[in-house]
Amino acid sequence: MVEHFLLVCYPMQSHINPLLQLARRLVHAGAYVTFSTAVSAHRLMFPESSSLNLPLDDPVHRRLSYFPYSDGYDDGYDKTKHSETDYFATSTIMSPRSLHSIASSPYTDDKPAITCIIYAIVISWAPKVAADLGLPAVLFWIQPSAVFSIYYHYFHGYKNLIDSKSTDDDLSYSLQLPGMSPISIKDLPSLIVSVKSEVDVRNNWIVDGFRDMFVQLDLERQRVYSSSSSFSGSVEKKRPMVLVNSFKALEPDVLFPFEDKFEFMTIGPLLPSPPTNSGVPRNIVKETTTTMAETKEYMEWLNQWPVKSVIYLSFGSMSILKKEQNMEVSRALRDIGRPYFWVVRGDREGVANVENGMGMVVSWCSQMEVLSHNAVGCFVTHCGWNSMLEGIASGVPMIGFPQWSEQPTNVELMEGTWKNGIRAVVGEDGVLMSTELSRCLETVMGDGERGEKIRENAQYWKKMARLSLKEGGSSDLNLMSFVKDVAVAISLVRCMVGTDRISPDGHILSTLVKACTELCNHRIGKQVHSMFLISDFFNDDVVKSALVNMYSKCGLISDARKVFDDVTSKNDICLTAMVSGYACNGFLSESIGLFRTMPWKKLKTWTAIITGFVRNGDNRGALNLFAEMRDQDVTLSDGHILPTILSAAANLAELALGKQLHCLVMVSGYQNNLFITNTLVDMYAKCSDITTARTIFNSIPIRDTVSWTTMIVGEAHHGQANLALTLFDAMINQTKHKPNEVTFLVLLQACSHAGLVQKGHQMFESMVQNYKIIPSLEHYTAMLDLMSRSGLVSEAEAFLKKIPIPPDEVMWAALLSSCERSGDTNKSIAIADAMLSMKPKEPSTYILLSNTYALSGRWDCVAKTRKLMAEHHRNPTGLSWETTA
Repeated sequence: MVEHFLLVCYPMQSHINPLLQLARRLVHAGAYVTFSTAVSAHRLMFPESSSLNLPLDDPVHRRLSYFPYSDGYDDGYDKTKHSETDYFATSTIMSPRSLHSIASSPYTDDKPAITCIIYAIVISWAPKVAADLGLPAVLFWIQPSAVFSIYYHYFHGYKNLIDSKSTDDDLSYSLQLPGMSPISIKDLPSLIVSVKSEVDVRNNWIVDGFRDMFVQLDLERQRVYSSSSSFSGSVEKKRPMVLVNSFKALEPDVLFPFEDKFEFMTIGPLLPSPPTNSGVPRNIVKETTTTMAETKEYMEWLNQWPVKSVIYLSFGSMSILKKEQNMEVSRALRDIGRPYFWVVRGDREGVANVENGMGMVVSWCSQMEVLSHNAVGCFVTHCGWNSMLEGIASGVPMIGFPQWSEQPTNVELMEGTWKNGIRAVVGEDGVLMSTELSRCLETVMGDGERGEKIRENAQYWKKMARLSLKEGGSSDLNLMSFVKDVAVAISLVRCMVGTDRISPDGHILSTLVKACTELCNHRIGKQVHSMFLISDFFNDDVVKSALVNMYSKCGLISDARKVFDDVTSKNDICLTAMVSGYACNGFLSESIGLFRTMPWKKLKTWTAIITGFVRNGDNRGALNLFAEMRDQDVTLSDGHILPTILSAAANLAELALGKQLHCLVMVSGYQNNLFITNTLVDMYAKCSDITTARTIFNSIPIRDTVSWTTMIVGEAHHGQANLALTLFDAMINQTKHKPNEVTFLVLLQACSHAGLVQKGHQMFESMVQNYKIIPSLEHYTAMLDLMSRSGLVSEAEAFLKKIPIPPDEVMWAALLSSCERSGDTNKSIAIADAMLSMKPKEPSTYILLSNTYALSGRWDCVAKTRKLMAEHHRNPTGLSWETTA
């Protein structure tokens, strides 16, 4: 069955834009989508459309249609005529009623029925509609992940603190939230910091909408999956799914504290498509629709300017600057003397006339098209999240002039974390003065070191954004995974309450559990478990065995054990699943205990427990179990266990045992198995027999990437950097195989140990430019070590400053060793001090600092450092043999 998503959002341009992009991405993934916003916004999007009672099909995307809901104000809200209080009260009642009718529409020959509702922020009533109809509901978070964290914690324990600091005007107070860097109160979303009297109703309604939304998510988490049998003791909560318009590289750690509460999927940045004349929906802000002729005019104007010379200014679809502010911006643009392209909404009072053709002022433009133009060198923005993402994806440095909502947080992330722009500081009256804007423009576009770094970072984040969206990128994979998850969920619902109302039998349930195991999706797996418990087949041991395997593979070992204990007749499949689950999840004693109780042990069971021992580092235990298996004459009917046991021998560097295992491979007839052969190469290399490793590698008729990388790793670890590089050249020139992250890491380390500085730089550049591999912390560390070992202190220090991720103590240690080799004592001390501040409780850091002082003859500092170390690391009082004798 094909999925049919109903996408719902509040009638604001900043909400509509990302949801439209998500709709198109879902259609591209093969789904049907119905897009729904309020009637008033729908009319502005499609002014030629007359019918509001039937879906309007998109002229470009066949599976996309538009069906508006009524909020009770179909002609639009007019603040001069309508009460805000009445509007919000009415829309809260009318909108869900209307959406219920849309979502419950029956399927047709052209489209299936709605199968899932995706709702944007503030639409807190949408999940209630979904629950009434038995549909899954998914939140689409259209702001940064960091803002999700802030709102969540505001409603979960931090409200009183934030409110008190806001009331006391203690806006510089530094707030530490889980998973986030410290953030000042003034940089939190304005809706929860300060509320102006004239917008109390609107702001309070929005904040209430956020609160209700989190209440709905909490309620969804409270739903347990089981209610009967011996499994009823489980209180495992459901993790609601949340789609986020961000990407993994941009906010890698913010969502970690929520892993047990929500299932997040970053799917951004969702960027606008190029403008066309094909009848796609217009913007809902009246003056924000441009004709193709107007677009051509401003694009031709941009074409005349040099690369990165034009200042682009736009302050969003809601902000209309006052006359005084327009005058200050005009003055700054005149003083800076650079060409500018300025989008001005509403009255242009205070906007200076353009002189000498240096500027262009328009009421609206295709922002993504403008930002992508190579003439644009700076983006002065209100820091709305859509604009921020477009700036990031275009690689344009930004100057932030936040207005309200999450924009203060966005600008803090931009300046403090991503460092691809700067904040413009406003006066107490909220006005951005011309001198401050001029300073910012000169910083970002000038020749200074800070501006150069900002521009470098902007290009880096552009690359990261593009990589996340390309096929196989993090956001692309997440969206594909989401669609597959929903597809499985739909299959479950159809099995449970199909059109013919036939309940699923044990075979169907078992198959569905296996599908969830393949996806490693315990969330949907628990839905199947719940269906199983209330079905007529609740005692089916085949299904229970499948559940044991599913929970084990998903790491929920206690749940697996509860199901296991409920199995009446435990066959070898069920026992093996539980043994494997214990072993692979680190419970080796429990695994071996259960294993010893088994009356029979097939090869799969031996393979499962031995694999678990090797994965958890107990190589000796794995080898002992393998010897026991051989003593019991278990036939090697498949070779799955051989790579695992070869790895155990390699990890222990036991060459004699490795040779015996090699003989077993030959006798058993698996010498042509590529996976096993690759493992043999690795084993001989790790056991210091590089000659035999080369012989086996050369005998492989058709090698894969693993074969080449394994041999390259072996040569590098034996100090044969030139041979490793020769193999790399052969791999890329003579085969179609592409090197991976491990290949490059080993080559960089080999270059470092061999002193091949230039070759190491070439490798690093090739990895990034030619193979589009994002460097990890290990790659950066290898490059630092390469320069440090060669005494290139200045180059290493400059490289460290350019790294887009915070350096760790290993990087600093590499730089420190370089300074010590060159005799730069002062710099060594500074670096050691920095390391000490990073890990004040690490004894080795004190030792490093003490040794550095000793090299410079500063014995008083040596004594102080050792005293500090003694104070921080006092051992507890204990007993010795002397005192007990």
